[in-house]
Amino acid sequence: MPVAELWCIDITGPPSVVTRRIFPINFNPQHNFEDFNQAIRDQLKHQPIGNDEPITLDVWKLNPSIARNDVRFNEGTTTTYDDLKEHVTTITTDSGHLGDIYLDLPEEESLHLLVSLQGGKTGESKLRLSQVAHSNLNHTLTAEGTIYHLCSELLDIKEKDRQRKTSEWYDTLGDNEFENRSDVKAKRQQGQDPFREIPLALLHPVFDRFLLHIHTPHLEIPHTLYPLAIKLSSACWKTINDDKPTRVDRVLPIIEQMANCTFIKRTEEGAAFDGLYRVDGRCPALMFIADSDIGSQLLGRVERVYAKCVQLASLDSTRKFVVLPTFILLLAGSHITVLAAANPSYPVLEPLTSFQVCTSMPSDPGEVFENLARLFTCLRSSLEMLREYYTALPSLLELETLPKRYLPMRNTFDESGTGRVRRLRYENLLMLGKNIWRGRLENNSSNADTDADHNTTPVLIKFTRSYCTPAHQLLSSIDAAPKLYYSDSPNSDAYYWQMVVMEYLPTPPTTTLYDFEGTPAEARQVGEDLKRAVGTLHDQGYVFGDLRPSNILVEPEPDGEGRRIRVALVDFDWAGKEGEVRYPVGISVNGGINWPEGVVPRGLITKEHDEYWLRTWLDCLS
Repeated sequence: MPVAELWCIDITGPPSVVTRRIFPINFNPQHNFEDFNQAIRDQLKHQPIGNDEPITLDVWKLNPSIARNDVRFNEGTTTTYDDLKEHVTTITTDSGHLGDIYLDLPEEESLHLLVSLQGGKTGESKLRLSQVAHSNLNHTLTAEGTIYHLCSELLDIKEKDRQRKTSEWYDTLGDNEFENRSDVKAKRQQGQDPFREIPLALLHPVFDRFLLHIHTPHLEIPHTLYPLAIKLSSACWKTINDDKPTRVDRVLPIIEQMANCTFIKRTEEGAAFDGLYRVDGRCPALMFIADSDIGSQLLGRVERVYAKCVQLASLDSTRKFVVLPTFILLLAGSHITVLAAANPSYPVLEPLTSFQVCTSMPSDPGEVFENLARLFTCLRSSLEMLREYYTALPSLLELETLPKRYLPMRNTFDESGTGRVRRLRYENLLMLGKNIWRGRLENNSSNADTDADHNTTPVLIKFTRSYCTPAHQLLSSIDAAPKLYYSDSPNSDAYYWQMVVMEYLPTPPTTTLYDFEGTPAEARQVGEDLKRAVGTLHDQGYVFGDLRPSNILVEPEPDGEGRRIRVALVDFDWAGKEGEVRYPVGISVNGGINWPEGVVPRGLITKEHDEYWLRTWLDCLS
C-alpha cells in the first residue's frame, strides 16, 4: 500500500539552539498513532527523552496564503511563532488514528508542514516572510533565531527534492531536442509550461468527443436525466449557504446518479477530496469539487486539487507515460461547469462548458434543465470512453504503442479511395502556440529491412476548427500549395478538431515571403506565381482571406545552372467560397496590421480583400 510522507522538524529546546534535525517519516496512514510516535522516538534517540516519557506532537500546516499572498507578512512585519497559530490549520486525528489526514500535499504546500515536540520554547523566536526570489518559490523565509534556521533548512531540502523530481520528470519526456530549443527554454525560464497552450482535446480524444457531443444540436438525451436535472438544480440552490461538508453530502448522491458512477472522498493514501471517481480504483476519471463562488483564484484552487490527485503514489508508474485525462465537475456557488484536466508536463485545466446556473425557480426552466441534462449526457458517454481507455491501459503500456504524453493521441487516418489505414509518427511542435506538429507518415512498405525513416514521408500535422480542403487541393494541383495527404471532412461527426496532413517544406531553404531574399528576376517570378495562385482561387469562386506574408512560402529549387522559385500558400483556415466564409470573431482589426477596408469580425471575406494584399506584395516585389 502507498505510504504518506511527513517532514518533521525537531524544535525542542530553547531558541538559542540553532542546529535542528529535519527528517522525513514514511508511514502507512492506517497505522495507529502509537506506531507513528515510535517512528518519531526512533529518530530522536539522541535527545535526552526518557523511554517512558510520551511524545506529544503539535502538527501545524501553514496556510498557503501565508507563503504567497498575506499582506501582513509581505510588508515586512514580524511575528512570533505563537502568533502563527492564528494563521494555521491544526491537523487533528480521531482517536489517535491517522487514516483521516493526508500529508503528502502538492509541493508548494508541503513546504510548510511543521511538527514540534511538546515543551519546545519557541515563543520568543521571530519569523518574517519577505519577497525574495528562491527558484520557483515565490518567497523565502528570513528571520533571526530557531524558526529561521528550521524553515530555511526545510526550504533547501524541499527545493533539492523538487529539483530532483523535475530532472526525473524531464527525463521521462525523452526529447532533449525539444527541451533545448530556445523558445522552449525561454518558456521554462519564465516558469511557464510550453505545453499549456495545446488544446487538451488533441492530447486525448475523450475531450474531443465531449466537445463534439456538447455542440451537437440534436443530441439524444435520456429522459431519465430530466427529473434528476431538476433535483440537482434545486439542491445546488438550496444548499448554497450550507457549510461545505453538508452541501457535498446533499449534492453528491444526485451527481452519482446523473454521471452513472460512484465517488470516494478519501483514497488509500489518505488523500481527501470532495468526490473522486477512479477506474479500477486507481486512475482518475471524474473529480467533483465544490467551491463557495466564482472568483479570480478559483481555477488555481481547482488546479491544485487535480495536482494533488495526479501526485498520488499509486500513480507513480502511470503519470510518466500518459496525461491522466480527468473530467472535473465544478460547483461554484450556484453555477456548475465541466473542465478537462491533464498532465502533459504540468497539470493543465481547460474549460469545456460555460457555467450553467442552478436554481430552484429559474426564469427559463426549460433551458436550465435542458442544459444540465445535456451536460451529463455528454459526461456519461465520455466517462464510458475513459473506462475503456484506462481498462486497456496496462496492456497498451506493455506494448509501448502509446505516443509520448505531450503529443496528440490521434495517429492514424483512413486513406481516401483506398481504404488503407495510414499511420503517423509525431516528432515535435513546429512552433509554440500553434497546433502544428512535424511528423512522419508511414508508407506501408512491405520491406521489413527498410530503415524506419526511409520508409516514411516527412509531413506536417495540423489541427484546426475549420479548413477549406477544396481550396487547398485546387492550389496543390498547380503546385501552388503543399501536397495534401489527408484532411477530415468539415461535416464529420467523428471529431471536433479537424486534422490536416500535408507536405513538409523544410526551413531552410524554404522561407516566408517576409524573409525572402532573391534577385530582381526571382522576385518577379514570385510575384507572377503569387498572382497565378490567387487568380486560380478566384476563378473557381474561392477567397483566401489571410494573405499575410507568413502564409506565403517561397522555396528555392535547384534547376540546372540557375534555380527555380516555388511559391506555396499555406493556412487555408479562413478560405472558402465567396459570399459564404467570414472572418473569425477574434480577428484583431485595431492592432498593427493594415487590413483592407471593410474587414471586421464576422464580416464576409471578399475577392477585393485578397486583391488588396496581392497589390501590396506585388509592389514590394517590383
